[in-house]
Amino acid sequence: MPALVGIRVRVEVRPTEDRDRLQSALAVIFPDIALEDGGEPAGTPLDVGGGLDGTPLDAGGGLGGTAVDAGGFRAGVLQARIADAVAAHMLERGGWGGGPRRNGGPGGAKDGPGAREGAVEDGPWSTRFFINKQAMVMGKLHLGDGGAAMGDVEVRMEFESRPSREALLRWFLGAHE
Repeated sequence: MPALVGIRVRVEVRPTEDRDRLQSALAVIFPDIALEDGGEPAGTPLDVGGGLDGTPLDAGGGLGGTAVDAGGFRAGVLQARIADAVAAHMLERGGWGGGPRRNGGPGGAKDGPGAREGAVEDGPWSTRFFINKQAMVMGKLHLGDGGAAMGDVEVRMEFESRPSREALLRWFLGAHE
């Protein structure tokens, strides 16, 4: 399994929501998350051109942060018994060169509209997906589509290279290569 390089998270915080509760729920999924105010609202594309190097987040009405520990995410996937579906979802939405594909589909981003000039298949690979915010606050993990009425958490995970479906399944199950 290629090493997980980092995780970048952004979520809109609405006036009716409890910011502390959202922060606590995010910390369950990503235990080492370093959050800051001002993350772009969910639905705004993550910085696909930049790395996970701690560059400042744009001003906005949300929370943003970085992490490297996906232990809570993995545990939530196992608890919900959705490892196969999540692995397929992550692979279909991923892309080469640090830029996730915008419209999913098989293969690397170099083949589709999310392609980046000079992206190669042996470089960093990242995937972008959404976690349903309301389910997360209730202690459940449910992947969203970026259009939930209460909003979604936008997540980008970057790996050293593209993992296979089997490697992702082993990762979710706690077995490492």
